[in-house]
Amino acid sequence: MTYDEIPPLLRAYVGNREGFRKLGFSADDLFLQFSKNGFGVPSAFLVLRTQRKSFSIELGPCLNAQDTAVEYVCVCEAMERIPQADLDRIWHESLDIAVVARLVEKFELGVNTVLR
Repeated sequence: MTYDEIPPLLRAYVGNREGFRKLGFSADDLFLQFSKNGFGVPSAFLVLRTQRKSFSIELGPCLNAQDTAVEYVCVCEAMERIPQADLDRIWHESLDIAVVARLVEKFELGVNTVLR
């Protein structure tokens, strides 16, 4: 699977996942969740659940969770075959230092929050 084959919403998942992996979090603690955001819009979230704490990052609106879930499974199965250059590109595209800094701060404080 290459960069162009990954849907944009799932590229946001992969990019944020790569960021958490680079921070030392286990892939087993990261997953995709569908829920309504604070405005009531169906959305996809990357969830980090570890050390009895949980954090969610909204990835974007998701109008068809069932189709996205199928695509998610395909991306997860292909994760080991995605070229590192593509993973790095996706990570850099999703990188938002302010969000990462707030996440680390919230994690250290033990706050369960949704970051945007």
